[in-house]
Parts: sequence; C-alpha cells; structure tokens
Amino acid sequence: INRPSDWAGAMRQSVRLNGGLTITNVTLLDLTINQASTHFSCSNQVWRLPDLQMIQGRTWLACDAQVDDVAQTYRCRVWGAFDPETLRPFLNENVREHELDEMKFGQPLALDVVVNGRLHDWDSLGVNGQIALTNYVIRGQAVDGVMSAVSYTNWVLAFLKPHLRTGTQVMTADRVALDCHARLILFENGWSTADPESMARAIGPKTGEFMEPYHFLSPPTARVNGWIPLRAMHGPEEMTNVDLQFDIVQGAPFHWLKLNTPRIEGTVHWLGSKLVLTTLSALAYVGNGSGFAVFDFLAPHAGADYDVAVNVTNVNLHELAADVGSPTNHLE
Repeated sequence: INRPSDWAGAMRQSVRLNGGLTITNVTLLDLTINQASTHFSCSNQVWRLPDLQMIQGRTWLACDAQVDDVAQTYRCRVWGAFDPETLRPFLNENVREHELDEMKFGQPLALDVVVNGRLHDWDSLGVNGQIALTNYVIRGQAVDGVMSAVSYTNWVLAFLKPHLRTGTQVMTADRVALDCHARLILFENGWSTADPESMARAIGPKTGEFMEPYHFLSPPTARVNGWIPLRAMHGPEEMTNVDLQFDIVQGAPFHWLKLNTPRIEGTVHWLGSKLVLTTLSALAYVGNGSGFAVFDFLAPHAGADYDVAVNVTNVNLHELAADVGSPTNHLE
C-alpha cells in the first residue's frame, strides 16, 4: 500500500469533525455531574467547544474552549455560578476539615474568567477575569459580599481592587495576593473600616485569641500593608512570618485591660510574635496622651512581656482612678 511515512500525522491534519454531545447523571472522579452538553468541532488540529455547559448541584458553568494540538496550547472563557462545595471530592481530609468546613456559602461564586496555558504544563496556567461572592460566612464571621478582578500566574493568585462589605463596614485594597509557594497572604494599600476583631477571628481562632485584649468599640479607619502566613496559626511560634502593619488614620474608641479612650490613632505593627504600637496619640481622661508599646508573646510564661512608655497632659486623675482602681478602694 502506498502511504506517506507519517500517515498518522497527515491524517490528523486532514480531519474535519463536527458534532454534539449531551450526558446526564455521570460520575467523574467521584463528582456526580447532573448534566453536561456541548457542540464540538475539529479542523486544522484545533478543537473547539463553543457552548459547553455543566450543571452540578448549585454549580452552573458555561465555557467557550479551544485547544490547539499543534501549538499544544489551550484557551477558554468560563462564566456562570460555582459552588465551592463542588471541590469537596477533590480535597484531602485536612483541607476539608480545616478550610472548607469553616466556610458557609449562601450563594455560589459568580465568575467570568479567561483561562489559558500550555497543555501538560501547570506552571504555564494563567487566569484573568472577575468574581463576586455574596452572603458567606468564614470562621463564624459573616460577609455580605465581595467582588474583585482576579489573576493567576506563577502560583500567585491575586485579587485586584477587591471590595468587601459587611453592613456599613468596607475593606478595599490595590491588591491582595495568595502566594502558594511562599504560603503567604499579601496586602498592598489596603483600606478598612471593618472591625479588627472580626478580621482576626476570620483569619483563625488563635489569631482572634491573640488580638482579644485589644478592643476597638467601633471600627477605626485604617490603612493595611504587609503579609501573614496562608494557614491557621495556633501559637506565637507559628507567627514568625507575620509582618502586617495597620496605620489608624481615623481614630475610634479603644479599650485595653482597664484603660479606655474615646479616640486613639497611630500605627499597629504585627511583626512575628510581637505587637508594636508606635506614634500613638489619644484622648486620655479629658487630657491628651502619646506613647508607644511593645508586646512579646514568646515570653516563657502565660501572657506576654511588654514595654510601655506614655506621656500625658491635663489628665483627670479622678476619671483615671475610676477605671483602674479597685472597687474596695476609696480615692475621693
């Protein structure tokens, strides 16, 4: 038979294919898909799926995909609603228990993204698009909604100009990035009017406990920069990679131990196992106060070692004594 030596390659180049496919109630890698359908075509070794749709529980996704067998590249646009619970069969038990189980989603994630890369090369994966999520709870902290542009490349997932709201509280940033190699969350020019205690509890129970003694009685306005580990932190020893700075630019009422102030401003720097408060200024019992404080939570005993310096003027000692004194003492 006379045929070219590369007859298989020649055949692939000449293939022309068109068709459609619909499937229902199929199980794929432990995931049950209720329904999937698409038209498909192949010409010049380029596969096209222009209207792929998939339904699984609360997940509904549509996709316009193209795969080039010659260039070994792919590109697809994906849009629709994605329920994070769809990921459960693919996650290990530890991630399910410590991450997914601590999140509750009132609505699926809305997304419209473009995905591209080279076949069989995960490092080439790139994603760009928009996402939005409403009515979800993370570690007991409710969030009304968040929306953001999103990008992924080189194992870094970045949220660009994210906007998060809970009631009247708002958090925005130029960029929030999850570095999967360094296992860090990075904040660039974050801006917050949210409750710092709720933020700490959302990060993790030990972080919430770490911040518990420091109460803002109403949310301050703060600028946020720095990074924290991309994992739950269970003690000071695991906080060595933290470098997160809050600049309080519009003060709020604050309570620590027995001390109270109707307004405090300054910089709060969480650096490893230390909490550093600098350039502090506050209204202090009718007068004014300024100072700094350092708390070291790696102390070899319960609590923390601390260093505090305070300057005050025109303080009403009667009001100060009422806060810090014992009820059995009479300081009239």
